[in-house]
Amino acid sequence: MKGILSRSVTRLSFLTTALILILFSSIQLIAQDAPPATPPTTAPAGEEITGEEETEGLITSTQPGENIKGVDSLFSMDSEQMTHNFGEFWVGGLLEHTFEFTNTGTESLELVKVRPSCGCTLAGEFTKSVPPGGKGTIPITVDSKRVHGQFTKSISVQTNSRTQPNIVLRITGTVKQYLDVQPAAAQFGQLKANDEKTQTVKIINQSEVAATLTLPDPAVGKCFTASLKETVPGKEFELTLQAHPPYSDGPQNATLQLQTNIPQQPTVAIRLFATVLPRLSLQPLSLIIPAARAEESTQEFKLTNNGNNPVHLLEATTTDPKLTLTIVEDQPGQLYTVRVKIPAGYVPDGAGNTITFRTDDPEKKQFDIPVRRNSRPPRAVELMAGKPAPAFEFTTYTGQPFNSQSPTTPVTVLVAYASWCPHCKRTLPELQKIKARYEAHGVRFIALNLDDPEDKNPKRRFTTETAQTVLKDMGVDLDVYFDPQRKVGQLLKIESFPTILMIDHQGQIDRVITGAITGPRVQEFTNQLDQMLNPQPAATSAPASASVTVTTPSGS
Repeated sequence: MKGILSRSVTRLSFLTTALILILFSSIQLIAQDAPPATPPTTAPAGEEITGEEETEGLITSTQPGENIKGVDSLFSMDSEQMTHNFGEFWVGGLLEHTFEFTNTGTESLELVKVRPSCGCTLAGEFTKSVPPGGKGTIPITVDSKRVHGQFTKSISVQTNSRTQPNIVLRITGTVKQYLDVQPAAAQFGQLKANDEKTQTVKIINQSEVAATLTLPDPAVGKCFTASLKETVPGKEFELTLQAHPPYSDGPQNATLQLQTNIPQQPTVAIRLFATVLPRLSLQPLSLIIPAARAEESTQEFKLTNNGNNPVHLLEATTTDPKLTLTIVEDQPGQLYTVRVKIPAGYVPDGAGNTITFRTDDPEKKQFDIPVRRNSRPPRAVELMAGKPAPAFEFTTYTGQPFNSQSPTTPVTVLVAYASWCPHCKRTLPELQKIKARYEAHGVRFIALNLDDPEDKNPKRRFTTETAQTVLKDMGVDLDVYFDPQRKVGQLLKIESFPTILMIDHQGQIDRVITGAITGPRVQEFTNQLDQMLNPQPAATSAPASASVTVTTPSGS
């Protein structure tokens, strides 16, 4: 019996040795066939890497539904980031790639966790323990049906390394759609009560099959209509979208769905966005006095006429003589600014004071604005207004740098938000529309994403990729910096969402706005942008009194 057992052990030992030799030979062959390793790309502490090195031998095109496979060059864990580019491919197949790595340290390397940033990306069975000098693999699979256009997926690798506890791998590529919609959404911007506006969307068939598109209903939502025309038989289509009155004030959003004969893409969805302005608006609708300040301050009101007939601001009065009012006629009959000078240490007396604006409009002759004290103490971020921004720098997801000490544009709008925040979902589309108007004037918009991928509340647990999907679904393409560890968020003392900081070209925080930017606050926000872009010399105030009257020449 002992002899039989001894012979069995001998055979097992021989088989084990042979298996190890075969495995070693395979690794050697992989190493010999692989292209030279890409030099490590290292980022300074606290900065995201944005440079993306393309791997040699990229697959630039595939047939519909074909799977893509690749093996990366060997790289050491000294590199903080490695990127593989799949190139361009048709939607429908699986993307498969294997990252290989080498433990160049002197201790055993343990992979604690491999976590893709999106549900469309899966990590296969990866090597969990690698001895010094040993090699391991991390296989990754991406479902192309769940990615759109140019994409970047990140995979966070957590290790036991003291110097490199976290490594970020990236997979990039471009998904080729069978039916490509250009642009992906129709943005009508701001509309007045009687405006009619038309947008054109092109749909290009990139498949080999002649496409047929059907418009089920020309009426889209409450104020949009659509018509479909085939411009190149089976290949190109033109969708004409029109916004027309009557409107209701505020956001007007709808989704149009076309039916197709392409099995891989049976429907095409197009989002429509518009914001209808009130005919006559005054913003803001109250004078909120913050905590008593040691210095004198000024707040502004804007009376805007969005109608067809001129409306004049005749008079502005206040029941509190401590406040001084100055009227500026920006555009006679169209736009007026009222500046309210608030003395140092001013506190409302609680007697229900108001500011009254009187117009010559037959329907809206008077606006009564309450003067109220802010019941809550100012947030820490609000106290930063008028002071230099704290020192920080980062690189956005699209590779654009930002340095708070030396901004490159006259105004930077930095909006801190979270994907789960309902007020942010109302604010970000408004900022997208404002961006379309002000970007040409040198205003830069950056969204500071403060989602926590490991939030214990599943409703608030958003990854980089799911956060991007939320933005895409809203029709928002603001440049984003993802700050999951909230390093920048903590520097800025962000306590609530959304919080907007308006930073001037010298790196000073000119304004801080907390809460949703919707309704009347949209105009208030754009007024503040105008003031930062075109600072006006201090207007000569009328004698200290409770009333200022503007006389408008006849016929103006």
